[in-house]
Amino acid sequence: TAWAFVSAHVSAPDLLKLFTDQALFNLEAFTKNPQTVTNLLWAVSSAGIHAPNFFQQIARTILPKLEQYNIQQLAKCAWAFATVRIEDVDLYHKIADMALRIGLKSLNAENLANMAMAFASVGIHEPDLINSIAQIALTKLNDFTPNDFSNIAWAFASISMDNVDNNQMYACLEKMCSVCQNQLNQFSLEALENLIWAASNLRIQAPSFYSAFAATSMTKLIDFSSQALADTARAFAQADVDESTFFL
Repeated sequence: TAWAFVSAHVSAPDLLKLFTDQALFNLEAFTKNPQTVTNLLWAVSSAGIHAPNFFQQIARTILPKLEQYNIQQLAKCAWAFATVRIEDVDLYHKIADMALRIGLKSLNAENLANMAMAFASVGIHEPDLINSIAQIALTKLNDFTPNDFSNIAWAFASISMDNVDNNQMYACLEKMCSVCQNQLNQFSLEALENLIWAASNLRIQAPSFYSAFAATSMTKLIDFSSQALADTARAFAQADVDESTFFL
């Protein structure tokens, strides 16, 4: 299947294109099975296949059928559509509405972060959904990978830049910083940059996190972007942390 090829990191663009063509040829039959739809959406978006007509047609067709989707499928669909920049407001509002009806408690950490990223990246305002994501995330932080921490932090900070007032979001990110501070050596450079950018934008007050961040980042400092350095300095200053050692 398409999902299996992409999961195994096997490049098969021609095969994925064939799958999308077959799906469009018999769209009603294809979209009867939510798992089949979800798997192909995820595979094609993950592989970076340019197929705007496929995504647009699927979005229009599944919109009235989203009641049939479970919460994991809704999260993956939201992520797939957002990844390829499908900006269908009605689609995202319906996904958010169904997600809130079902509840997000059963979402795994990756899909929870991906749901937040999806709505943040397309700029769709769903404060109740984001509030629920933040609340549920607080109960699952021990299951988060470095990528999950980075992605949900990026999403929360991006949403806050749109002037969304969400204290739950701040509380979640503050707790995330506390939980992940002993895992920072496992973070990629991009994940570290996302995390410090988010902490800076949301003005997180977490001195022990910043100290751990400084210690972990010392060996990677030469690779930091100028924006990441600026965000780090701003975050340290806002938290009243002595950053002199970090910037010597």
